[in-house]
Amino acid sequence: MTQKQTSRTTRRKAGSYTIHDVAALAGVSSITVSRYFNSPEKVSVALRERLREIIDRIGYVPSQVAGGLASGHGRVVCAVMQNIASATFADLVKGMTDELQASGLQLLLANAQYSQELEEQAIRTFVGWHPTALILTRHDHTPAAEAMLRALNIPVIEAWGLVPGRPFHQVGFPHIETGAILARHFLEQGATRIRFVMSQTTEDFRARQRAQGYAQAMTGAGLEADVQIIPEDDEFEAGAIGIEGCHGYLYIPSPKP
Repeated sequence: MTQKQTSRTTRRKAGSYTIHDVAALAGVSSITVSRYFNSPEKVSVALRERLREIIDRIGYVPSQVAGGLASGHGRVVCAVMQNIASATFADLVKGMTDELQASGLQLLLANAQYSQELEEQAIRTFVGWHPTALILTRHDHTPAAEAMLRALNIPVIEAWGLVPGRPFHQVGFPHIETGAILARHFLEQGATRIRFVMSQTTEDFRARQRAQGYAQAMTGAGLEADVQIIPEDDEFEAGAIGIEGCHGYLYIPSPKP
């Protein structure tokens, strides 16, 4: 490489380099550079060292979009959360991140705030990234989102619910039945005054489903259902307020999420 070429290379921004530039600097083919990133064990140790030195020196970063177009999918898994601030969802995110990183994949997140429209927007954006898989935290999507999902040729996982007849993988539980199980458990202990407390987050459809199951169990036992909505958005704070001044009741906070 001439001094003029070296100077020009040094001045270029890292984001402007392509895989062809790396190949030219190393004196190998672009396919070899691609193999270095995707299957490094197929590249000799000496060549790996030379490529790593060049990549570190120029700050080259492979294009995930280009790689996704070439292979049909990228190295990312996309997830649309309903409430990313929820402590329970935070545990889910950590678990997904740990497992995906162990497989060489990265997690991209979007927060839908319990909105079907925001979820649809996130799905539309994520599909453009050619993800390896898509994780959703609801099953009732807009018609447009449902059409997009059914057209995808990647795993689609619907978490936190369990609805018969869905065409996608599901990891979750039926929320109406969960609410009923909670109530029946304490009814079997002899409790007759059981209050179900939930936050004022009206968009949290799963909490409403659990309250519905609780009410059905109470009515089925010949008792009055008592669902109390606390004017708080945070579930833990709502539970704490619900406990205060609650005398003679067996208190059931709405479990999250």
